[in-house]
Amino acid sequence: MERGKTASNKNKQITCFTGKVQCGKCGYKCSRRNITHSKTTERSSYKRWLCNARETKGIKFCDLNPVDEDLLRTASAHILGNKDLDEERFLKEIDRILVFDDRIEFYFTNGKIKNWSRDYSTMPRGRTCFTGKIKCGKCGSKCIRNPIAHSKTTIREYYERWTCDGQRKHKMAYCDLKSLNEDELRKATVALLGDKANYEVRFIQEVDEVILFDDKAIFDLKDGRKLEWQRE
Repeated sequence: MERGKTASNKNKQITCFTGKVQCGKCGYKCSRRNITHSKTTERSSYKRWLCNARETKGIKFCDLNPVDEDLLRTASAHILGNKDLDEERFLKEIDRILVFDDRIEFYFTNGKIKNWSRDYSTMPRGRTCFTGKIKCGKCGSKCIRNPIAHSKTTIREYYERWTCDGQRKHKMAYCDLKSLNEDELRKATVALLGDKANYEVRFIQEVDEVILFDDKAIFDLKDGRKLEWQRE
């Protein structure tokens, strides 16, 4: 594997992870980035580690799914056998970290290697394996995930639905794509990829984007194939 190359660090703050996080797919270093929420009433942000090659050369060169620093901290604490991360111990015992779509590998200074599985079912801030990959087939806009309140329950309950962002920006007169419930999207993913246990990781690894129409969804795979699923 090619040794990781560095890019200019836009976030100069040093953490215990600085210089230790590396992309497991292409070998480039990963850098810490500050991500700002665009849809919150109060300006808030969080930290995420991205592959330098993906940033500088594009997603066609490397498509590693970024990893949140919160997850890195949780995984590191677990790997070291602690509830909370001991940064001094981390610096002493961990030589480097390789990030893959399905796992994070921790390389110890004593030669040991331990793995942490990435779980896309419990991603923070409402994100899922589908985030950023669902597109409207009618107007070309991205589709966004919205919580919908059940109207027939006494206790307020929600389910998730994917809707065309063009509708939010320009109203139904601009695009009238029929929304898709997330349960249906997950069902389609399992049916097409054939892996109920690991469909979220496989979706990240294999699917470039999903194009929604009123009657069907087309899964564009990274290997060039197109899989079609008829909507219910």
